[in-house]
Amino acid sequence: GCLMSAIMEADQIGPHTAPCERCVYAIQAELNRPRDPVEEHVALGDGYHQRGQFELALDHYRAARFSATSLQPSQAAALLNRHGAALLSLERIAVGELFIRKALELAPDFGPALFNLAVVQMCAGDQDLALATLDRWRPTVADPRAQHGRAARFFLEMTDDLGSAVHELRSYQAAGGDDPHLIGELERLDGPD
Repeated sequence: GCLMSAIMEADQIGPHTAPCERCVYAIQAELNRPRDPVEEHVALGDGYHQRGQFELALDHYRAARFSATSLQPSQAAALLNRHGAALLSLERIAVGELFIRKALELAPDFGPALFNLAVVQMCAGDQDLALATLDRWRPTVADPRAQHGRAARFFLEMTDDLGSAVHELRSYQAAGGDDPHLIGELERLDGPD
């Protein structure tokens, strides 16, 4: 049988089990496909960022920016925002803010940059401005689970407004959100029914 069509244990692989001709062709085509260095650096940067390796993420976001020959404004904004977010994660708030603001110059309604700007504003102690920016961010997120989950994390991590956190957590759960951490936070803050 074809190795690509079924998961096989290593001890079952033998002379009669190999990728079929169609799968070999698909693998060859993928290996010969031209690579986009920007896309690859962004993917690597995102992977490092998710694992908390922010310096390595920055290296790849920087490489992506220098590899880019031409980007649409939305693509450039996404790349600048990623760079800014990695800097925020390293607590380089002022420099991160510059990248985030550059992203918003290119795409004023770019949701991820608006969210990160709200984080910057909270770090600067301007809660009213941060909440206004968060309100500008909300319509950019179509999925209510994503919107309420992200807003809940914002209130939990950036503010002492537990009432708003509980409201967002309840809305998240009502929208079908099931992240164990967020549901646990709701149970902890909401107490027993």
